[in-house]
Amino acid sequence: MENGIAPQWLDERFNARSDFDEKNIHETLSDRFQSWRIKTIIDVIEHTSVSSPWYKARLNRGRVKTVTAQLTELLNQKSRDSSNVNWAISEILNALPSPSAADVAADSEAFLAVGHGDIEGVVSVPSSGTSGPAKRLCSTALDMEETVRFFEYGMRFMVGPGRDDRVALAMSQTRPGNVADLLGRAMERLGVSFEAFGFMPEGTEEDEWVWNLAEWRPTCLVGVPPQMLSLARHRLGRTVAETVRTVLLSGDVASNLMVGQLRENFGAEIFRHYGLTETGLGGAVECGQHLWPHLRDDLLVEILDGTGRPVTAPDDFGEIAFTTLTREAMPLIRYRTGDEGRLLAAPCPCGSMLPRLETIGRMDDHLILNDGRKLRTPDFEKPLLPLTFVRGYNLHLSGDNLLIAIKPGPGLPPDGPGLIQKKVAEWLGPSAGLIISVSIATPTANETSTRITGKRRLLRS
Repeated sequence: MENGIAPQWLDERFNARSDFDEKNIHETLSDRFQSWRIKTIIDVIEHTSVSSPWYKARLNRGRVKTVTAQLTELLNQKSRDSSNVNWAISEILNALPSPSAADVAADSEAFLAVGHGDIEGVVSVPSSGTSGPAKRLCSTALDMEETVRFFEYGMRFMVGPGRDDRVALAMSQTRPGNVADLLGRAMERLGVSFEAFGFMPEGTEEDEWVWNLAEWRPTCLVGVPPQMLSLARHRLGRTVAETVRTVLLSGDVASNLMVGQLRENFGAEIFRHYGLTETGLGGAVECGQHLWPHLRDDLLVEILDGTGRPVTAPDDFGEIAFTTLTREAMPLIRYRTGDEGRLLAAPCPCGSMLPRLETIGRMDDHLILNDGRKLRTPDFEKPLLPLTFVRGYNLHLSGDNLLIAIKPGPGLPPDGPGLIQKKVAEWLGPSAGLIISVSIATPTANETSTRITGKRRLLRS
C-alpha cells in the first residue's frame, strides 16, 4: 500500500523516544538502539528484583549484580554486531528465572511492581486458551500509552487520515485497558473511524453480526485469522469485502497459506500481528513487505530450546520468551509464552533494524503420528482450506481416532464429510496411523467436539 509512510516507520518510533547525549550522537540508529536496550534491561532487572515479589523471591542480590555487570561490560564494547549482541544478551539472561503463563495465572499479584493506586487497566484472560485459572494483567497509564503509540505507528501502513478509513475490530468489546480501548485511542489520534464489533458469534446470531458489519462499510478489518476466514466465506462475505482494503490478523497463527486465502477472498492487503496481553497487547506487526512481523522496540525476544537455554543457531525454532523493557505495572523477564517460533536472521528488505518474528503455533498444540511426523493444528489448513465450503475447523483426538469438526459454508456438497475425510486421509498418508472421521457443526450444536471457536485447538480425550 502506498500511503507515504517510510518503510522504517517503527524505527522512527524508537528514534522519537530516545534521549541522545553527546556520546552517542554520532552512532547509527541501530547502535543507539542496541545501547538503549542493554541499558534498559539493566534497569528492568534491578527494579524488578526489588519491586516484583515473584522475582524478588528468586533473585538474590549477588546474582543481580553478576548479570548487570556482564550486561554493562557488553554495553561498553566499542564494536557490536547486532546478531552477536542478541546472542550475548540471551546468554547472560539465561542465569535469570523464566516464569510461564501458569506462574502468572497462579498468582498474578506476585508480579505487580507498583501499588494498586497506580493501576489504570486490568485485563483478565484464560491461560493460553485452557480451562485453568485466568491471568489478571495490570497496566499503568504509561503502560497503556506505550501500546497506544505502538498501535498508532503500526497501523499507518493500513489506514491514514484523509482517506475516509474505517477500522472494524472483530475481537473484544471495549473495556478499560483492553485491545479495543487502546486501538480505538490510536485510531482517534490518526483521525480514523473505529468500531469494536466483538468476536464473530456462533449459531443463529452470526447472520445479524455479519450484516451489521457490512452496513458499517469498514475499509480495514482487525480479527483472528480463523474467524476472518469464516467471515470471508460467509454467504454475506462478499458484501463485507466490497469496502475492505486491508486486514490485520492477530490472536492466532496466520500461515502463508491462510494469508493467501484471505488475500484472495477479500481482495485486500493482509498484515500479520503478534502480541499477548502480557506484552501490553501489542508485540510485533508486519510491514509492507509482508515477510513476518517486526518486534516493537521495547520488547526483547529470545528463542529457547527444550532445556530453556537460547537456541544455538540463527533461524532455529523454539519457545518464544520475552522481556518487557518499559512496562511499569507488571514487568516480565524471560517470560515463556508457550508459543513456538523463530527470529529471522536476514534483514527485512524494508531496511528496518527491528527483528522479525515468525510464529508457527502453540508448543503443546500438536500430535505425533505413527511415522514420527509432528503436525500442528494449523497444518491441517493444507488439505482443508482449498475446499471453499470449509469456513473453519477444530480437531478432537481420542487414541488413534481423529475427529475433524467442520464449520460449513455455502456450497457444502451432499458428500462433503466423505470428501473431506478422503482429502485429509490422502494428505496424511497410510503411515499416519489415524482413523479419520468428520462432523459438520450446526448453528445449535453445543458439544465441545463440534463447536468452532475463534482459535483453532487440538482437543484431547
